[in-house]
Amino acid sequence: MLRSVSLFLTTVGLLLVVIGGASATFVGPDDTLVIGEKRVPERAAGLAVRTNPAITKFVNIDLLVRAEAEGGVFLATSHRVDTDSLLGGRRYYEITRMSLGDVGGVVTEGPRATRRTLRPARITGWLDRTTGSPEAELVVPLDGTPLDVVAVPRRARDRVTFTIGATVQGAFWIQVTVAVTGLLMLLAGWGLRRFGRSRSQSAASTDDDAPSDPPEGRDRPASGSPASGAPASGSPSGSLSLPRYPRGMTSDAATPSTAPIVAAPAVAAPAIAAPVIASALLASGATATPTPAEPAADASAPGGADAERKPQWDKRKIILLAVLVPLSFALKGCAVPGAAPETDRVETRTGMTLTEGQELEPDATHVYAPEFVSYPMWALIASGEPRRLRLVTRNRFADRWQTEATVRVRGPLPSTVERAIEPNAALVRRGDEVAWAVQGWWESGEITGVRLDRRTRRIRERLLADGIPVWSIDVAAPPTGTPPVRLVEVAGGHLAVLRHTVVVPGARLRLTTVAHLPTAGRPRLLGTSLAEVS
Repeated sequence: MLRSVSLFLTTVGLLLVVIGGASATFVGPDDTLVIGEKRVPERAAGLAVRTNPAITKFVNIDLLVRAEAEGGVFLATSHRVDTDSLLGGRRYYEITRMSLGDVGGVVTEGPRATRRTLRPARITGWLDRTTGSPEAELVVPLDGTPLDVVAVPRRARDRVTFTIGATVQGAFWIQVTVAVTGLLMLLAGWGLRRFGRSRSQSAASTDDDAPSDPPEGRDRPASGSPASGAPASGSPSGSLSLPRYPRGMTSDAATPSTAPIVAAPAVAAPAIAAPVIASALLASGATATPTPAEPAADASAPGGADAERKPQWDKRKIILLAVLVPLSFALKGCAVPGAAPETDRVETRTGMTLTEGQELEPDATHVYAPEFVSYPMWALIASGEPRRLRLVTRNRFADRWQTEATVRVRGPLPSTVERAIEPNAALVRRGDEVAWAVQGWWESGEITGVRLDRRTRRIRERLLADGIPVWSIDVAAPPTGTPPVRLVEVAGGHLAVLRHTVVVPGARLRLTTVAHLPTAGRPRLLGTSLAEVS
């Protein structure tokens, strides 16, 4: 049993030492595995380089990207919706394949995508960005979000060298732990072999130290005397060699019922196993198996072997648990990298994050932005005291955010949600109803089903106080290309941004209204902005 356990520990330990040591050497202390690099061809000199969606479609791993160009390089990562807007229809180099030692791609068709045409450093909305001369590096965590990496050389004649690798946090120390665990298993196997050999040597020395027959001429009975155990007259010639009996066993207890009774020698009998007694008796001519009395709690008896086997099995289990359990806990901390799960959800991008909003409005507290499949995008930035909601829009990723309107509101604002789901048809119809109600109120002064705020009432009263007759107010749809209703999900309901054009004698006014559509209850207006259109 000990030999089996020792062989198992030695084999598995050697395997772990080889695998863990080789992996730790290959990964290195920086937990980075370089997969390959590619210098773009001559016809792609000066062009932007972009990773194909298949390159970043993994989870539980960090993608290491290095870009190098003689005159310097801009390196950034963005959401795929942004990258499609920036590079869609342009000529750039796309990394389409990535395997160990093999990175390559193709050149697309269209107008050249260079630093001069893209101006990447001026764009807001990159998830991460850096510049370097001549080299830049980024570590991109992959969690299933559709991401792209874009590198743009500064000079039009430079060719980018693109290097791709992978970083797994703690990979080096995990491999070291595997190797150390294998070494401990090797030591445990060696110790078990030493222990087994010492037990075998101890058993052999015990047999050598057992009492032997007295030497010739010393305390030996006279030949032919009854005590010498010589055969009686008429018995076959020659002496009969009697077996030794275990301690506590008398010769009478071991005498077969059919064998002749023979006197025992005067010396003490050494302990010997029962099978040896049986074989000795058969050799002396006995035909029956001896039936000795069972000694109490004797480990040398056959039952004692079974009693010793159980502790040995328990010891083996303890050794395995002591070695493999720490290994399992070490490996449990390593998330297994793999391909991102397939999903039917369309790739979308949140219109704006709070970090982006704070770049435009330093004291921004909330950003209400739905998810988009493509540009144009919009968002509401809440900030300041008195509280304001700033409506910003962007038609392309390369464009700057433009302020469309600023609405002052009173009272607490709803909280944002982690993911703004696209409104369904019923919600869109509800938003349209609120827009029609607001349009009717500006024209007639009457509204049903919607709660008005005091600021909206005062704006209309101020308009009438300036000499504008009620019958001359005409509220129409917004300009072409401007959605009349924009909806974004918030905690407990939705916010609706309503756009109208108010036509009065001698002026055209842009009317922007923000309404809260709760999940249950009447919609209410949060604020209104009325500005003249030049």
